Amino acid sequence: FFFSSRRRHTRCSGVSWARRCVQETDLQQIYFKSFVIFIFIFIVIFIFIFIVIFLFLFFFFFFFFFLIVIVIIFFVFVFVFILILIFFIIILIILIILILIFIIIFIIFFFFFF
Repeated sequence: FFFSSRRRHTRCSGVSWARRCVQETDLQQIYFKSFVIFIFIFIVIFIFIFIVIFLFLFFFFFFFFFLIVIVIIFFVFVFVFILILIFFIIILIILIILILIFIIIFIIFFFFFF
């Protein structure tokens, strides 16, 4: 028995206590393994929840950041479009004024010399 037992030098090394000691040791090992498995599962679930929350928040903020960037780009394009439109309207007004000035000069020249 002493050569085959794994726990020779414990309080359960006596022959009369061998069966009870093996049972206690087996229960302790089962409890310890169960506890280790429970901790492992808890850590895995915690990490999974953390990753899911992180990804959710990342994509949530990324989506809103993307939306804000698109809105800003839209307003910038609208602003630039309005500026370009105003620029062309001003150029058109200047051209109309120049054409009118040319017509007035032509009419004055025509009536003055003919």
